[in-house]
Amino acid sequence: MLLALAGAFPAAVGRADVDLSEYQVSRAVSQESERQKLREEFARQRQEEAQREQARADSETRQREAQAALLAARPWPVRLTESKCTACHADNRHLQVGHTWPGWLLVILRMRLFNDAPITAGDMVTISRHLAGASPASPTTAIAEWAGLGLLVLGIVRGGAYLKRRYP
Repeated sequence: MLLALAGAFPAAVGRADVDLSEYQVSRAVSQESERQKLREEFARQRQEEAQREQARADSETRQREAQAALLAARPWPVRLTESKCTACHADNRHLQVGHTWPGWLLVILRMRLFNDAPITAGDMVTISRHLAGASPASPTTAIAEWAGLGLLVLGIVRGGAYLKRRYP
Protein backbone atom coordinates (compact mmCIF):
# COMPACT_ATOMS: atom_id res chain seq x y z
CA MET A 1 0.00 0.00 0.00
CA LEU A 2 2.84 2.36 0.77
CA LEU A 3 4.35 1.66 -2.60
CA ALA A 4 1.06 2.54 -4.26
CA LEU A 5 0.88 5.86 -2.42
CA ALA A 6 4.49 6.68 -3.19
CA GLY A 7 3.91 5.90 -6.83
CA ALA A 8 0.74 8.01 -7.00
CA PHE A 9 2.25 11.13 -5.39
CA PRO A 10 4.76 12.07 -8.11
CA ALA A 11 2.15 11.46 -10.74
CA ALA A 12 -0.25 13.92 -9.03
CA VAL A 13 2.42 16.59 -8.91
CA GLY A 14 3.18 16.12 -12.57
CA ARG A 15 -0.44 16.78 -13.49
CA ALA A 16 -0.63 20.24 -11.87
CA ASP A 17 -2.22 22.99 -13.93
CA VAL A 18 0.94 25.03 -14.56
CA ASP A 19 1.81 26.70 -17.81
CA LEU A 20 5.58 26.87 -18.06
CA SER A 21 5.41 29.51 -20.78
CA GLU A 22 4.45 32.10 -18.13
CA TYR A 23 7.87 31.68 -16.55
CA GLN A 24 9.90 31.80 -19.72
CA VAL A 25 11.28 34.99 -21.18
CA SER A 26 9.64 35.63 -24.53
CA ARG A 27 12.71 37.19 -26.05
CA ALA A 28 15.86 38.82 -24.87
CA VAL A 29 16.71 42.42 -25.64
CA SER A 30 19.71 42.16 -27.84
CA GLN A 31 20.11 45.56 -29.44
CA GLU A 32 21.39 48.60 -27.64
CA SER A 33 18.66 50.79 -29.17
CA GLU A 34 15.98 48.56 -27.57
CA ARG A 35 17.77 48.74 -24.22
CA GLN A 36 17.90 52.52 -24.47
CA LYS A 37 14.16 52.68 -25.25
CA LEU A 38 13.39 50.49 -22.25
CA ARG A 39 15.59 52.62 -19.99
CA GLU A 40 13.84 55.76 -21.21
CA GLU A 41 10.42 54.16 -20.65
CA PHE A 42 11.39 53.11 -17.11
CA ALA A 43 12.74 56.59 -16.36
CA ARG A 44 9.54 58.18 -17.68
CA GLN A 45 7.41 55.85 -15.55
CA ARG A 46 9.50 56.64 -12.44
CA GLN A 47 9.17 60.36 -13.13
CA GLU A 48 5.38 60.10 -13.56
CA GLU A 49 5.11 58.13 -10.32
CA ALA A 50 7.20 60.75 -8.50
CA GLN A 51 4.95 63.50 -9.89
CA ARG A 52 1.82 61.65 -8.75
CA GLU A 53 3.33 61.15 -5.30
CA GLN A 54 4.28 64.83 -5.06
CA ALA A 55 0.76 65.89 -6.14
CA ARG A 56 -0.76 63.56 -3.52
CA ALA A 57 1.52 64.96 -0.81
CA ASP A 58 0.70 68.55 -1.84
CA SER A 59 -3.02 67.77 -1.74
CA GLU A 60 -2.75 66.25 1.74
CA THR A 61 -0.77 69.27 2.95
CA ARG A 62 -3.40 71.67 1.60
CA GLN A 63 -6.16 69.65 3.27
CA ARG A 64 -4.34 69.67 6.63
CA GLU A 65 -3.74 73.43 6.37
CA ALA A 66 -7.39 74.08 5.49
CA GLN A 67 -8.53 71.95 8.44
CA ALA A 68 -6.13 73.78 10.78
CA ALA A 69 -7.43 77.13 9.52
CA LEU A 70 -11.01 76.06 10.15
CA LEU A 71 -10.15 74.92 13.65
CA ALA A 72 -8.21 78.11 14.40
CA ALA A 73 -11.09 80.29 13.19
CA ARG A 74 -13.39 79.03 15.93
CA PRO A 75 -13.88 81.16 19.06
CA TRP A 76 -11.33 80.93 21.86
CA PRO A 77 -13.69 79.39 24.47
CA VAL A 78 -14.56 76.55 22.10
CA ARG A 79 -10.92 75.79 21.37
CA LEU A 80 -9.98 76.08 25.05
CA THR A 81 -12.79 73.74 26.10
CA GLU A 82 -11.82 71.18 23.49
CA SER A 83 -8.13 71.35 24.33
CA LYS A 84 -8.67 70.93 28.07
CA CYS A 85 -11.70 68.63 28.21
CA THR A 86 -11.15 66.26 25.30
CA ALA A 87 -7.97 64.94 26.88
CA CYS A 88 -10.23 62.77 29.06
CA HIS A 89 -13.76 63.10 27.60
CA ALA A 90 -15.37 62.60 24.21
CA ASP A 91 -15.98 65.69 22.07
CA ASN A 92 -19.71 65.81 22.75
CA ARG A 93 -19.69 64.68 26.41
CA HIS A 94 -20.74 68.12 27.66
CA LEU A 95 -23.84 68.06 25.46
CA GLN A 96 -25.25 65.14 27.45
CA VAL A 97 -25.39 67.11 30.72
CA GLY A 98 -26.61 70.64 31.39
CA HIS A 99 -25.55 73.07 34.12
CA THR A 100 -25.57 76.76 34.87
CA TRP A 101 -22.20 78.50 34.86
CA PRO A 102 -21.76 78.02 38.64
CA GLY A 103 -22.67 74.36 38.18
CA TRP A 104 -20.10 73.95 35.41
CA LEU A 105 -17.60 75.82 37.57
CA LEU A 106 -18.12 73.30 40.37
CA VAL A 107 -17.81 70.41 37.91
CA ILE A 108 -14.53 71.81 36.60
CA LEU A 109 -13.30 72.47 40.14
CA ARG A 110 -14.08 68.84 41.01
CA MET A 111 -12.15 67.68 37.92
CA ARG A 112 -9.25 69.87 38.92
CA LEU A 113 -9.16 68.79 42.57
CA PHE A 114 -9.94 65.09 42.32
CA ASN A 115 -8.74 64.19 38.82
CA ASP A 116 -5.77 66.57 38.51
CA ALA A 117 -7.17 68.19 35.36
CA PRO A 118 -4.64 70.75 34.07
CA ILE A 119 -7.05 73.71 34.11
CA THR A 120 -6.02 77.09 35.50
CA ALA A 121 -8.37 79.32 37.50
CA GLY A 122 -8.80 81.72 34.58
CA ASP A 123 -9.54 78.86 32.22
CA MET A 124 -12.15 77.52 34.64
CA VAL A 125 -14.25 80.67 34.33
CA THR A 126 -13.94 80.80 30.53
CA ILE A 127 -14.79 77.12 30.11
CA SER A 128 -17.72 77.22 32.56
CA ARG A 129 -19.27 80.22 30.79
CA HIS A 130 -18.86 78.56 27.41
CA LEU A 131 -20.33 75.26 28.62
CA ALA A 132 -23.27 77.06 30.27
CA GLY A 133 -24.10 78.58 26.89
CA ALA A 134 -23.44 75.43 24.87
CA SER A 135 -25.16 73.03 27.26
CA PRO A 136 -27.59 74.98 29.47
CA ALA A 137 -29.29 73.50 32.51
CA SER A 138 -32.91 72.44 32.64
CA PRO A 139 -35.12 74.79 34.71
CA THR A 140 -35.16 72.48 37.73
CA THR A 141 -31.39 72.00 37.62
CA ALA A 142 -30.87 75.75 37.26
CA ILE A 143 -33.08 76.48 40.30
CA ALA A 144 -31.24 73.86 42.36
CA GLU A 145 -27.81 75.12 41.36
CA TRP A 146 -28.60 78.79 41.99
CA ALA A 147 -30.22 77.92 45.33
CA GLY A 148 -27.15 75.89 46.26
CA LEU A 149 -24.91 78.80 45.32
CA GLY A 150 -27.05 81.14 47.43
CA LEU A 151 -26.81 78.81 50.40
CA LEU A 152 -23.06 78.56 49.96
CA VAL A 153 -22.67 82.35 49.89
CA LEU A 154 -24.99 82.70 52.89
CA GLY A 155 -22.96 80.13 54.78
CA ILE A 156 -19.74 81.94 54.02
CA VAL A 157 -21.18 85.30 55.11
CA ARG A 158 -22.69 83.88 58.29
CA GLY A 159 -19.52 81.96 59.05
CA GLY A 160 -17.50 85.14 58.70
CA ALA A 161 -19.86 87.02 60.99
CA TYR A 162 -19.69 84.20 63.52
CA LEU A 163 -15.90 84.25 63.46
CA LYS A 164 -15.86 88.02 63.97
CA ARG A 165 -18.11 87.72 67.02
CA ARG A 166 -16.21 84.80 68.48
CA TYR A 167 -12.71 86.17 67.82
CA PRO A 168 -12.87 89.98 68.00
